[in-house]
Amino acid sequence: MAYTSTRTVLVVDDDRDTIILLSFVLEEEGFTVLTAEDGLSALHALEDEQPGLILLDLHMPGMNGWELAGEIRRLYGRQLPIVVMTGGDLTSPTPDRPADGYLPKPFDIDNLVATVLRYGRFAPSDADGTQTQPSSLG
Repeated sequence: MAYTSTRTVLVVDDDRDTIILLSFVLEEEGFTVLTAEDGLSALHALEDEQPGLILLDLHMPGMNGWELAGEIRRLYGRQLPIVVMTGGDLTSPTPDRPADGYLPKPFDIDNLVATVLRYGRFAPSDADGTQTQPSSLG
């Protein structure tokens, strides 16, 4: 597994209340949270930093979640894990729906944190959230 980030999650959702809730919960769990309210803003955020996980709402104006996921896959391949958030039906990933996982709305906090930990590609860290340094063998 390639590690892309030390505990950074990009939350993409056009609903400001959802962004606030997810940011609060994930920051309390020791994650750094980047946010975007639309697909274009998310792509710009990815130019600056590649998170260990993208939480992506499906239903957004302009570029919807599936279109954004496809563009992320085109630009970055599968190195950035994507978890789709939706209140609608959840289906298995397919080539035209390139998500690694699904998170149902409304959110169960324990399930949210478990899903982030399950799908995220985070650099190994110790209990306080700082990156673990390799030990010296000398």
